[in-house]
Amino acid sequence: MVEMEGVRGGSFVTVAVICHTDTSQWDPEHLSFRLLGSKPGSPPVFHVIPYGHIVWARNGGESSS
Repeated sequence: MVEMEGVRGGSFVTVAVICHTDTSQWDPEHLSFRLLGSKPGSPPVFHVIPYGHIVWARNGGESSS
């Protein structure tokens, strides 16, 4: 969860953020790499989950991509 500030100032909203820490096995043509100018195995890929969407995640200490 992260808190984001609106571009026009004042308002804040808390949103869920998903982090893919290991992208080494992803397709090099994945849209994320084209948009970010990166490649598999480079820095993590994050995306924000809009309010009202469902996120299925493991409950535990292990991280996965």
